[in-house]
Parts: sequence; structure tokens; C-alpha cells
Amino acid sequence: MRKKFIFTLAVICCINVSEYLSAQAVYYYSSVKYTYGPYYFSSGMNLLKDVIAYKRMKERELEFKEEMRGRTKEVRDYYESFSNYPEKIENGWHIVTLVAGSDFIDGRKVYVENNKIREVYWDDWVPEKLVTSGPIT
Repeated sequence: MRKKFIFTLAVICCINVSEYLSAQAVYYYSSVKYTYGPYYFSSGMNLLKDVIAYKRMKERELEFKEEMRGRTKEVRDYYESFSNYPEKIENGWHIVTLVAGSDFIDGRKVYVENNKIREVYWDDWVPEKLVTSGPIT
């Protein structure tokens, strides 16, 4: 009887030890089996992907800036072609084109009162804080 008990205990110990000595780690909280592997290769590939994504982002940024410069020049040339401008802008809502240097051009909706801009909205419903507004020239 004693030999059976020792034999059973040895078998149980061997089974438990063999589970700990295997090269595979299984996490039971997930249905995915994780194994140890060459993670350095994966992280190196991610670095390469990040470099390529950064390069593409910079290219798109340059294209956007070039497009903004072209659109800004177009608007400026159009308004410089006028010989004169109205003395007074009608009170009410107007769709305007905002130009900030050559970096930004966008459409906004503004409320004009007594030849001054009182309110600014983008996308026709989102208010934008108006810091200062002088007379429109």
C-alpha cells in the first residue's frame, strides 16, 4: 500500500513538473495561446512601419500646405482684381472666406452688424469665439 501511495505521488509530481518545464505559456483567461518567441523581430517591424507612416504623414502635410497656398493665392488674386469695394456691408448673415497668411483658408458664416463682425460660426452651427473685430474695410 505504501509503495502505491509513493508511486502515485511521484506520478502527480512528475506531471506537475512537466507542465512548468514546457516552453509554452498558456494564459487561461484568454482563448489565445501565447508562446515565447522572437519579439525583437516584431518590434523592429513596427519601428519600420512607424517610420514609413511618419514619412507618409509628412508628405500629406506638405501636399495640404501646397494646396492651401494655391487656394490662398487664388482668393487673393480674385479680390485684388476688383477696382473698388463696398463702403458698408449689409447687416445680417454672410458666408466668408478666412485667410490667415498662406497657411489657412476656410469658409465661415458670420453675422455682420454696423459694418463689424459680431458672431462667427463654422459648419453653420458651431460657434467660434470672436476675440476682436474692427470695422470691415
